[in-house]
Amino acid sequence: HPGLLHSQQDLERIREAIRHKTLPTYDGFKVLRESKYSKHDYRLRGPAVAWGRAPNIAIGQAADDATAAYQNALMWCITGDKKHATKTAEILNRWSETHQRMVGVDGVLAAGLQGFKFVNAAELLRHTDAGWPEPQAVRCERWFRNAIYPKIEHYAHFANGNWETAALQTNVAIAVYCSDRKMFESTMHYAVNGCGNGSIPNLVVYDSGQCQETTRAQHYAQLGLGTLANAAEIAWNQGVDLYGWNNNRLMR
Repeated sequence: HPGLLHSQQDLERIREAIRHKTLPTYDGFKVLRESKYSKHDYRLRGPAVAWGRAPNIAIGQAADDATAAYQNALMWCITGDKKHATKTAEILNRWSETHQRMVGVDGVLAAGLQGFKFVNAAELLRHTDAGWPEPQAVRCERWFRNAIYPKIEHYAHFANGNWETAALQTNVAIAVYCSDRKMFESTMHYAVNGCGNGSIPNLVVYDSGQCQETTRAQHYAQLGLGTLANAAEIAWNQGVDLYGWNNNRLMR
């Protein structure tokens, strides 16, 4: 820990690059810094007792607050400004106190896409001396397990691969945040041998690297690859190489 999208070595590398204004990292940081979601005075839009998609219930509030939590956590880790840590804690505490369930036909996507940012924010805050009290971090564990995980625990065998890769990235993120070895192993097995469309062999359908959504539209294909890569990056930071599995199938 931290062991989701950003390891301690990653954060040190980013800080060093920004200190020396090394491109392209410094340009990327300027974009992050100017985002309205990176401001320590960001005003929460939520929380809500339920959030989900189709019908859309509090989806905008969750999407904005999840982005703000994650980006403020990054700003704290990069700049050391405690005001960003305080804002991240405020968002996580409010949602973990209030939110109880995922809803809607597309609830798997809501849990998989926005939930991922919430978990990454919590991981960064918990393991970077931000001063976040451990009881609040543990309450986040309960929130992730009881309100978000049940919607994505069994993936989405009935849907296209992007639903499942969204579920996969958040399942593995929750596993690491909760230090749950059994859950982590389960997600790794699903990534390489899952029966649904989101496992690596079922999403990357050709050895050439073409994906299940390639002939539909490129933004769908890129979403699936992006979420699968997020899962692979977490696995990498935990010592598991999904990128190179099966003759570099994902890397292709």
